[in-house]
Amino acid sequence: VNYCKTCNTGTPHRVAVPERSAAVCNEGGTENEITYVPLFVITGGGGCGKSTAAIELLRKSNPYFVIDAEYLGHGKGGFDTWEEYWNGVAIVCRTFGRNRLPLVLAGWIPPGLWEGFHSSQFFSPTYFLVLVSDPETQRRRLEARAVTTPDKVEFALAATVTMTAEAEERENATILDT
Repeated sequence: VNYCKTCNTGTPHRVAVPERSAAVCNEGGTENEITYVPLFVITGGGGCGKSTAAIELLRKSNPYFVIDAEYLGHGKGGFDTWEEYWNGVAIVCRTFGRNRLPLVLAGWIPPGLWEGFHSSQFFSPTYFLVLVSDPETQRRRLEARAVTTPDKVEFALAATVTMTAEAEERENATILDT
């Protein structure tokens, strides 16, 4: 939610009230109705198939809306912090969520990191599909990209290990070997 229906301010709403399907305006405290939709996050380290999965989902007639975060900016997308970037992504997702279709977001973000950002409270519920690959396959995919430096390859491999361990401990996460 980005605009208050009462005072028309353009400041992001920072507080969700899920039990009333509302978001609270920062300026005047007005509760604005929002539609809660489920969010399915396809995540994993680089080279595990997030964008490929998103493309395949888009090829099918489906009852959900697919967003690939790579098209919203690489790295932090020009934002100063990862939280600002992912909050921006969340605003885009919430905007598309107005069509009342479940959302599928493909992007590199550990589940715990996403849930720690205030924007995660505007989705209900959130599920994670953590894509993983064996290290050799992942390394080969990343090295085939002309822009992936050796340090980014190592970072992606480590991210896969970390996200896999985190997903194994969560009820709202599923691991899929690609």
